[in-house]
Amino acid sequence: MSASALVLILLASSRILLVDDLYTIPASEWRYLEFGLNKQTATVECEFRVVEGGSGVRLALVSRPELERFRSGRSHDVLATTSYLKSGRFRFAVPRPGEYAIVVDNRMEGRGPAQVDLKIYLDFSVRRTPQAVELSEGRRRLIVLLSILVFLAIAVYAGRRILPAFRTRL
Repeated sequence: MSASALVLILLASSRILLVDDLYTIPASEWRYLEFGLNKQTATVECEFRVVEGGSGVRLALVSRPELERFRSGRSHDVLATTSYLKSGRFRFAVPRPGEYAIVVDNRMEGRGPAQVDLKIYLDFSVRRTPQAVELSEGRRRLIVLLSILVFLAIAVYAGRRILPAFRTRL
């Protein structure tokens, strides 16, 4: 095997451990870790476990502009998130290079600080897991409206077919 082929194989399967540390998140607060994907995209893999305290934390992957909206208390979008759990994980293929952050949120009950063992990996390999795509607001509304109309049409049709049978029995 040639040296260039070996380098390509190593680059194609490169998985980098970005963070492997224990963090203390105060009660009713959140912390974040920023990282940048300057030239290429990657799949972000996060694993966490609440070691002590807290009833569960939530992890969220956000872009830099959305982090600023989150910090200022405005509504924001997340790329990937978990529920408030004692342990969990997520995997998300970031669509484009840029600045991102992982938010560790301990605001569910605010009873006490949580010590969280956090691991974050960046996978730069070529193979990607297909990601679910969310429809636009307009298309979602159209699908709901069409579904309701089809249901009503079926109900009216069935009602017209069944109603004469009931009338003859009465």
